[in-house]
Formats: sequence, C-alpha cells, structure tokens
Amino acid sequence: MMTPPERTTELLNAINTLLQSLAQTRDAGNDRVDALAKYVEALSAKMDAQDTVVDSIAEAHEAEVDVIRVLGEGITEFGGRVDALGGKIDGLMNDVALVKGGHAVNAMRRNAALIADDLGCQLIEELPQGVVIGFARVAADDGEPANEVDSFRHADLVLHVRDSKGHPGYIAVEASFTVNANDIRRAVRNAEYLRKYTGVASYAVVAGVDVMPEAQELIDQGEAHLYLIRPRDLQPE
Repeated sequence: MMTPPERTTELLNAINTLLQSLAQTRDAGNDRVDALAKYVEALSAKMDAQDTVVDSIAEAHEAEVDVIRVLGEGITEFGGRVDALGGKIDGLMNDVALVKGGHAVNAMRRNAALIADDLGCQLIEELPQGVVIGFARVAADDGEPANEVDSFRHADLVLHVRDSKGHPGYIAVEASFTVNANDIRRAVRNAEYLRKYTGVASYAVVAGVDVMPEAQELIDQGEAHLYLIRPRDLQPE
C-alpha cells in the first residue's frame, strides 16, 4: 500500500504528464492551423493569379475583336474601291473596244474595192443606208424577226458589185477589231436577206485584225469570207 506522500507524488507526475501531452497536442494543432493558413494563402494567391490571367485573356480577346473589326472595315472599304476601280476599268475597256471597232469599220470602208476584188468582183458602189433601210422594210413586211431586221438596218457595210462575168451582186460586210462568231452570223444573215429580196448573188464577208478561234473555224467551213485588216490600215487618214 502506498503512503500518502507516495500517492501525492504519483498524482503530481500524472498531472505533469497530462499537461505535457496537452501542450504537445496544442503545438501540433497550432502547426496544423499554421499549415492550413499557409495553404489557404497559397490557394488565394493562385486564384488571384488565375483571375489576372483570365483578365489578360479577356483583354487580349477584346483587342483581337477590335483588330478583326478594323481589318474587316478596311477590307470592306478596299473591296468597295476595287469594285469601283473594276467598274471604271470595264468602262474604259468598253470605250477602247468601241474605238477599235470604229477604226476597223473605217478601214474596211476605205478598202471596199479590195474586199470586192478578193471575191473576184468589181466594186460599183457602197450601198447607201437609205437603200439598206428599204430592204429592211421589205424584210419586216415579209415577217422576218424584228430584232434581226433591226440588226440588218445597222449593217456595217453593203457593197454593190459585179462579178467577172458582169453579173450584179452584193457583199454584206461586218467589221470588228477581233472577229467573233456573232460577226459571222450577222454577215451571213445580211447576205441571205440581200439574196432573198434582190434575187441576185450575195456574199458574206467579215473584216478584222484578229479572229477568234470559233470564228476561224466557221470561216474555214466556208460560212463567210475573211478580209484581214492590216494594223497600219487603222491609222486615221
């Protein structure tokens, strides 16, 4: 059996051991709290950094949208200028084509006698436009298509000729700087009208400096005679 002093000593030792254990538990808890606080601080810093990155991305996206918008406006404006320039170029090309075609017609008229000679004929005269209009009226009364008759009225040139045997005839000439299939079609139609409404031989001729491949094919097939205009013939007198 323990004596009272021994029991007192044992109790004091137990209390001291408990206090030490509580102190250790408190220190461990404090360490865990400190660690948790540091983790929360680090997590907060990381979230702040992510917010900064997100803000930066958002700002960059807005800047990109602005650049794309400005670029789009620039492209639209440039496209409008290109379209306007294209229209001017098209107009200029049309003007050039008209001028070139006019020179070809003038050169053809100056060489009317040569055109007749190429077909073995002698030129009598260039048929006056009033006479051509008269033939057109006859064609219209005969029921020919109105658009075809109107095109015939505007024939580039109709020549009154005689062949090597002295027989009268006509040559329907269509001129372009570059001869195409439509030029041949008009010349052939005009020659047919002249033959039908005069009763004499008529010839289809196309005159030009250059010839489109499809037109050359029709010429090779004998649809019409080709009179090549020399570039120097295009010079004004």
